[in-house]
Amino acid sequence: MRLFGRHPSLPQVSVLLMILLVPALATCQSKRKVTPLGKLPSPPAGPSGTSSRFIGEGSASFYGEELRGELMANGEPFNPDALTAASWFHPLGTRILVVHRDRSVVVTITDRGPAKRLVREGRIIDLSEASFKRLADTRRGLIPVRLYHP
Repeated sequence: MRLFGRHPSLPQVSVLLMILLVPALATCQSKRKVTPLGKLPSPPAGPSGTSSRFIGEGSASFYGEELRGELMANGEPFNPDALTAASWFHPLGTRILVVHRDRSVVVTITDRGPAKRLVREGRIIDLSEASFKRLADTRRGLIPVRLYHP
């Protein structure tokens, strides 16, 4: 007795495969651990008292007096005394909360940088001298930071 005649059609073959494979697949167990949604690691918290969204972390440097008056990507002259920064990752005009240890400053992205080779090394933002001074002594030159949307 033939189940499907001489040549079974595609729907007939599909039904047969489902009848045979579904019970076999149901007994298989994945060896990969799945994290329940309630236990996903949360991003680092923003500074206390804020509801900031975490962006990323890396190192920050600064640029200062030597570039005073040079045109930035937004078309304005650079002022090292302003709370500004350069980033490749954020649109011009974006405000970013920069945190270093227990200090923080909100800067506005006004320029592009750091140099792309430095980005590959973990540099994520270049701060104006005034912004950097709010976080650390400028003699340090390079500091670890976390970035947040304020």
